[in-house]
Amino acid sequence: MWCSAEDGDTYRGTLRRLTRARAVQRQKTKGFADFQPVCRSSWRAAFILSVGCCGACSQVPPVDVQPRIVLGISADAPLAGKFQRIDIIVQDQQFNAIFRDSQSFDGMAPVEVPLRGLSDGAFIRATVSAFAAGANAPVITRVVETRTLPGRSLMLPVRFNDECIPRQGERDVSCPGNTCSAGVCVVPFVSPQLLTDYSPKWSQPGEGHCGPIDEVEPAVTIGWPTSPFKPHHNGDLVTPQMGLQGASHFFFSVRMHNADDAHTITHYYGTILSTGRETSVVSIADPYVVNTSGCEVFMLPLILPPEDVAGQTMRLGVTVADGSGNAGHAHVDVALETPTPP
Repeated sequence: MWCSAEDGDTYRGTLRRLTRARAVQRQKTKGFADFQPVCRSSWRAAFILSVGCCGACSQVPPVDVQPRIVLGISADAPLAGKFQRIDIIVQDQQFNAIFRDSQSFDGMAPVEVPLRGLSDGAFIRATVSAFAAGANAPVITRVVETRTLPGRSLMLPVRFNDECIPRQGERDVSCPGNTCSAGVCVVPFVSPQLLTDYSPKWSQPGEGHCGPIDEVEPAVTIGWPTSPFKPHHNGDLVTPQMGLQGASHFFFSVRMHNADDAHTITHYYGTILSTGRETSVVSIADPYVVNTSGCEVFMLPLILPPEDVAGQTMRLGVTVADGSGNAGHAHVDVALETPTPP
């Protein structure tokens, strides 16, 4: 039973009218017995209605004010101004749509999408697509999945990286069955234990030792393996080394600026340009060494394909992403020589 303030006023008015009628009836009758049956019945009915209304009003189900999950949607700096809107579809574990929305998004200002009314442990799959002005097909789409946790309001980042927009001559980032993040294909599911609690300051840049965070695109340079850092150039000759198990590999280094050195993931891979043969993507969280010329990490190993690749040109690609989701990419084409024995 749902009641309004107007309903309460109506019932209180009824009680006042019955009280006055009872007083008049007492004056007109010699005894209360003739009046009592009718009046008591009406009085009781009005009283029950009044109490019932107040009781119902006090038992309104609590509103789930705190969102269980907040989608934090943002984009890399090179994508600023590239979009007009985003479409959002949230599904449950049976792929039933439980939330749909479309709103303005230019790629410059981040957007929050709170998801309320979810039960503890509920699975959600959010598909977020960004569209350019007047376009029917999205420029880029991200998919993220997670579950709710009891008593927590989780922050689920959805980052659009320019490295995930297909480019001719670059590796495939369509990622069927997965999703593209920082230029590599990843599983959409993010463990809720790895997510932070929602904070209104989630989109504000943090502090680091390698330049401003999430204000500009991270700058990445690929170099020779040992210190001091020396950058690679296209056409450099690289001599791989044979391993004890028959595979060959070589080492390299990375220098980066404008990323959070405390929460940095480095993704790298190689592509034989003549055949398109790709190595597996390697993702590491090795810490960067901070110095006056930038933040650097040395002796990163890349295992080559099992085929004979001596004399081939390999494109070595590196993407650096930090905790904000901001990512920067670089690649260099190196000439592979005959591997040396172990």
